[in-house]
Amino acid sequence: MKKIALFLSLAAALTTQGAFAQSQACSSEALMAANQNVYDQLEAYAANQMQQGKTAEDLTADMEAITSAGNVQDVLGRHQEELEMMEPGSGHEPSQALCDDMYAMIDDMQAELDARQ
Repeated sequence: MKKIALFLSLAAALTTQGAFAQSQACSSEALMAANQNVYDQLEAYAANQMQQGKTAEDLTADMEAITSAGNVQDVLGRHQEELEMMEPGSGHEPSQALCDDMYAMIDDMQAELDARQ
């Protein structure tokens, strides 16, 4: 559950400036858009599953599997210092390594989410 909270906190922090058109560009804006997209999809999935009667425990297990598929904790741990520098308004642009890892994480999460729908 802590992994999910950490990922959702990251997604919320990166998306507070608003969503932009998603691209694979390595910029704060592109990462914000990609994170907003996956965050929105996770929220929609959770709402849909709850409407279908899935228990909170089962939904938590699903979310943990999705974040695990993206190696979220590993990616966030590797880039913790840089992510902390990317607060809205900081002007910090991400490194290529952060972008590559974040896009791979999002792609892996998306694949797991798609497989569950």
